[in-house]
Amino acid sequence: MDSRRRVPRHVAGWTGSCHIDDEPVDKLWECRVLDISELGLAILLQHPLGVQLIGRRMSVESPTASTSVNIRLEGDVRNAVPVGDDAIRLGIEFVGLTELEQTVVRALGILNVTG
Repeated sequence: MDSRRRVPRHVAGWTGSCHIDDEPVDKLWECRVLDISELGLAILLQHPLGVQLIGRRMSVESPTASTSVNIRLEGDVRNAVPVGDDAIRLGIEFVGLTELEQTVVRALGILNVTG
């Protein structure tokens, strides 16, 4: 974990389905959630727009729909770093979380949920 961060990050490593606002509702992108904190998450995504995704709103749903429990996280893309080909590492900030939502996000990080 990076000690310069405002809050600790927790390694995640699970896969999910990402949706980018303003794209068709049925257009989902497979992604990997790299880490999660109370403030946001980092994902790895193959997307042709790359860094142009900064400022867009995204949702990440994980694990897949075939499981009993689905977790949907939403936020705004604040950071984008190309990592090769069309792959991009995105930093997504949660916006306006309630206390209950903050508690759930904390628990996800602590539990190291995998999908």
